[in-house]
Amino acid sequence: MNIRDNKNLMEEIDRIAEVAGYLWEKGWAERNGGNISVNVTDLLNKEEKALPAISNPILLPEPVTALCGHLFFVTGTR
Repeated sequence: MNIRDNKNLMEEIDRIAEVAGYLWEKGWAERNGGNISVNVTDLLNKEEKALPAISNPILLPEPVTALCGHLFFVTGTR
């Protein structure tokens, strides 16, 4: 299974990249659009949701139980 075969997810990521470009052009964000978060839970099927994470989890300072079970596409910088 290749997550990149998910057309709806890839279209959403393309939209995120477009918005990041606009933010950079306006001087409102760094070039790669760091710190954009989008809930993509509804774009993934059961098998895709079961895939391992591509990065380590980041613990939140306090529990946010309303987000349990949701998956997010998050941009960031190092």
